[in-house]
Amino acid sequence: MKGKPWVVLGLAIAAVVLILTPELAFDWSDFRFGAWAFPRAVSVAGTGLGAGWAGGIGLHLARLAGQYLLGVLVMFAAPRPVRRMADLVEPGGRQLLRFLAIGLLVAVLFVAVGVAAVLSMHTFPVPFLLVGIFFLIALGGTVGLTYALGRAAFRWGRLAEHSPLLSYGMGTLLLYALSQVPFLGPVVLLAAWSIGVGVVIATRFGS
Repeated sequence: MKGKPWVVLGLAIAAVVLILTPELAFDWSDFRFGAWAFPRAVSVAGTGLGAGWAGGIGLHLARLAGQYLLGVLVMFAAPRPVRRMADLVEPGGRQLLRFLAIGLLVAVLFVAVGVAAVLSMHTFPVPFLLVGIFFLIALGGTVGLTYALGRAAFRWGRLAEHSPLLSYGMGTLLLYALSQVPFLGPVVLLAAWSIGVGVVIATRFGS
């Protein structure tokens, strides 16, 4: 069965378009609702290749590189757990919804414990500890999810996986692109983190 590299290339191009479109098409300045910024208007003439535009592209590249390198460190530190989590996440469907539900329940539990801990002077530092623990759990699980997303893209294109790092890079690009979609981005990130936490808890840290 012949591979379809154009499928993977098309996904990569679509991801780049998703990343660049908010940067080029919307003016995010001077339009706020409380602490939340929203696109003021579609910019028609003010989207030139100026210093601001170049700075925005550079910021995206820096974020992508940072996320990729952090994920690579996790993959090298725990290759087998990451692969196992990716194997469980990749089929999607009900399994993915199950991990999402577990992750949301864990988040609610952490918040409840943190709020209760704040009420006592003896346990006041506990919320900070919980935030750190939650971040590490979410990071490990999200790396597995990102790796699974990249592998799925290559399998959709009927291409063999030559390198886990390449698959993870593809997944990083796709997930980052989805997180940059206006209004939808925070929902994507919340879902990714919740699924990441859920898969870590359900698999006992990928064991």
